[in-house]
Amino acid sequence: MKDSNTDVSKVLTPVLWFFQEVFCCEIVSISDDIMAFMEIESISGNENEVAAWLVSYLASFGYDAEHQSVEGRSNVICNLKSAKLLFCSHIDTVPPFIAPTLKDGVIHGRGACDAKGVIITQIATAVRLTQQGLLSPSDIGFAYVVGEETDHIGAKYLEQLDFSVQMAIVGEPTRNLLCTRGMGLLKLEFTTAGIAGHSAFPESGRSAVHELVSVLDQLEITVGSNPEFDMGTSLYNIGVLTGGTAANVHAPSATATVLYRLAEASSAVISRVDTLLEDVPHTSYSIISLFEPIVLASCDGLETDIARFNSDARYLLSKAESTFLIGPGDIRVAHSEQEHITLESISDGIERMITLITTILKN
Repeated sequence: MKDSNTDVSKVLTPVLWFFQEVFCCEIVSISDDIMAFMEIESISGNENEVAAWLVSYLASFGYDAEHQSVEGRSNVICNLKSAKLLFCSHIDTVPPFIAPTLKDGVIHGRGACDAKGVIITQIATAVRLTQQGLLSPSDIGFAYVVGEETDHIGAKYLEQLDFSVQMAIVGEPTRNLLCTRGMGLLKLEFTTAGIAGHSAFPESGRSAVHELVSVLDQLEITVGSNPEFDMGTSLYNIGVLTGGTAANVHAPSATATVLYRLAEASSAVISRVDTLLEDVPHTSYSIISLFEPIVLASCDGLETDIARFNSDARYLLSKAESTFLIGPGDIRVAHSEQEHITLESISDGIERMITLITTILKN
């Protein structure tokens, strides 16, 4: 009698080889597409050329995408009226442009993970879904927007359009972890008024720098947490500090820009800042930008995380029954000279998004 295990292995070996070959060819094609996408510089404000490339790229898969005008720039949108599922991300990058390279299964360069590699992974996922008969092409929509890295203007224009979907997947480099909560953002500019005078004579003036530094040294008391959001404690960073005219002159003015990552309502932080400044008569502040924390959709069986960064996801909350934030790559290397994405992360990203989509649509 023949060994049945041996017979099965003889059948399975060529089958497994076939699927391995198909997988390798798919990943090679995806990496080539990401490289071509990255070759086009698209620093915020200069996205039109890359938008045109993306419209053509979607057309190669049978998708009739179009441009949405955004004050002389273009979002790329497709199937918004018919879609059950919407893929969304941003086509702009931070400066400077860094040309793409591929070495040892890793794509390096500007936009590799934030977010051109994510976009091509989303489109590859859409192709896989239609090939497997899980969704029809008309069930899948795309929205790739400008200006995410600056003022979210593309997402704001997208939000104004009349459409609704069952689920939206916003692509950011989350290491393929599903971010179910997103920290808010509060940017404050502190300004202190001093009186110029000769620094050899303390009584001759008042240093704005001294007073402002004293305030900044106490910012730890302005952050807290909120169990409702379950994101730990708010964070702050003193990003810019300027003041004074010379080392031998009491500084007549000083300013500081402070960015909070909010794990609580902005009103809680603002209230603590107001309390801190009650006895500091020469220092005031203004709000530069403000985004409250958000709660996003979850899915059983997928690992989760917290998005400590701001994204366009908040602008999809009113357009989708469920809004998800997930994508390949690591946000911690974005915006740096070391920005990159691995082919392994891209492959894993496709599989996780398919799991997410099929689970949610089934339910």
